[in-house]
Amino acid sequence: RVHAGAPVGVPSVFPCVRDPCGSGAALAGAHVAPLHLQEYVQKATEARAFVIGDDVRATEIHSQEDAETRDDWRKYPLRKEGDQTVVDRDRWKCSPLELPSDVADQLRTVARRLHMAYAAIDLIRTPAGRFVFLEANANGAWAFAEDRGNVPLVDLFVRLLRRSTNPVERAP
Repeated sequence: RVHAGAPVGVPSVFPCVRDPCGSGAALAGAHVAPLHLQEYVQKATEARAFVIGDDVRATEIHSQEDAETRDDWRKYPLRKEGDQTVVDRDRWKCSPLELPSDVADQLRTVARRLHMAYAAIDLIRTPAGRFVFLEANANGAWAFAEDRGNVPLVDLFVRLLRRSTNPVERAP
């Protein structure tokens, strides 16, 4: 079923339940748009990792603290400000996250195999502390992590751009 509130072209996450009757009704409208299904994973938090060249940084997104972001951190909590609706940045929280070295290495490998100099990779951290890979975005948002999560990224982008345009700084 296509969600009526989602803007066209914006991916949305909606929890689904098994079709109790086996009728297929839950997927009846699946042919109208690309669809990716995956098993539900219980979340402690969500994370977005940034692979920029060989550097990996991450921000932990405290999505489970707010009902509006519990299923999808991109469903930002909103509030009224005069006659406008704006993101309630006091309720939308993220912080720096130090990924385990084996997870960072795996993310570098994903980016390399996909030939991505930059990748924004979404993860779930389970209540047991395990990281689960969701997707790698070639043009994923990153400024929020620097602005809201104190994760410095601009200098890494500058270094990557210098290295890719300067033959002296290019990796062999």
